[in-house]
Amino acid sequence: MTQDTRQDRVLARAKAARKWARLVQVCLLGTCVTAIWQDRALAPPVHDQLKFSAAWAGDMLESTQGAKSYLTAMSGFSGNGNQSEFDPITEALLKMRN
Repeated sequence: MTQDTRQDRVLARAKAARKWARLVQVCLLGTCVTAIWQDRALAPPVHDQLKFSAAWAGDMLESTQGAKSYLTAMSGFSGNGNQSEFDPITEALLKMRN
């Protein structure tokens, strides 16, 4: 076996390992954030920031016309005058929940 072939295999294996390491890192971060979201005692400052960020993201979705039109289209609103008591975002979330 030549040195170049061995080097190519090592480089390919290292590339695959980096790809999997990135995926595992993202999954681990998501798991940690979910745990902190559910239990404030794990990291109170992070939990408070997550609550603030969630409220901010909700406000941004409600104020964005593109998100409203997308959610209106997703919810199946036909526009024939049957107005729902909920805004499009709430209606889409209720539809996903049921």
